[in-house]
Amino acid sequence: MTLRQNKNLKTIGIFNDSFPPIMDGVALTAQNNAYWLYHMNQPVCVITPKAPDYIIDEPYPVYRYSSFPLFFHRPYRIGIPELDMPFQNTLDRIPFGLVHAHCPFTSGQLALRIAKKKENTFGGNISFKISR
Repeated sequence: MTLRQNKNLKTIGIFNDSFPPIMDGVALTAQNNAYWLYHMNQPVCVITPKAPDYIIDEPYPVYRYSSFPLFFHRPYRIGIPELDMPFQNTLDRIPFGLVHAHCPFTSGQLALRIAKKKENTFGGNISFKISR
């Protein structure tokens, strides 16, 4: 039995405000982390703002929440996960064991909120990586 088949394992959530099609170092790091965790048979998913007209082509789940463009800083987008109820319903069903945030903005605040909400169930494990 592979680890991915073990339903008792908790999911590692990688949260970042940029992810392909945005191509910056932090987006590529988040993508690379998820890729290698997946290939090491760890249950992993990515949480990031929606990018219009982008087709997800990853072997692991990528959950995207509503967003709008930052007109003064293209191609970046600002997410509004609090207003995306279908996304919130999906998020509530993910059995997180660790939330890892690559930035302190929308996705990082979302990761922190999840860690605090789940504190009694998994100890509130959160990992922050601030890249410069």
